[in-house]
Amino acid sequence: MIFTFILIGMIKSFSKPRFVEILVIVYLSVLIIYPYRSAGIRFLFPIMPFLLIFLVRGIETVTLFPGIKKTMKACILGSLVILSYLNMYYYIWKDQGNVIPGPQEQSSQEAFSYIRDHTETDAVILFCKPRVLALYTARYSLANSKDDTQEKIDELISTFGVDYVLLHKDISDDAISEWYTGKAEREKVIWKNSKFTLIKADPALNED
Repeated sequence: MIFTFILIGMIKSFSKPRFVEILVIVYLSVLIIYPYRSAGIRFLFPIMPFLLIFLVRGIETVTLFPGIKKTMKACILGSLVILSYLNMYYYIWKDQGNVIPGPQEQSSQEAFSYIRDHTETDAVILFCKPRVLALYTARYSLANSKDDTQEKIDELISTFGVDYVLLHKDISDDAISEWYTGKAEREKVIWKNSKFTLIKADPALNED
């Protein structure tokens, strides 16, 4: 229903297109052409306010219960939206004391803290979640492809001057795990805890 009303609102708005309407259609066209298909809804965030405007314009085209004031309609619809999320509110209340797996876990915080305190500010770290690592440690980070061979990972380390490789026992991909297995005798483990292992990578060694 939301998609339908947004579409109706866009059609209504494009009867007299302005800069905003043109901007939205160009942005959506880029998303359609852009090859990445795993972003979910996040690429729509920049134009979300405009989509909400189109949504309202689309809803305005439908006349229901003309005897009820618009304010009352808004309150009723708003209440229905809130009620639809009651199950989620209960879930949040029930599990508010639990830490979900991810960057807020104790093991993750230990790893991020060690990296911040014991690595160079310009260090480059290879990790499967580079954006998270960069956010929590302020270090440069990149990830290997899950299909990379050991030789490809060696080339990646050499090309980008990777200083450290961070492994996670649950989420690190098979490619980097196999790379570490083959390099275990050459690479130096400088820190580890229950889930993370931080390895000092020498780009020169990986050129061999």
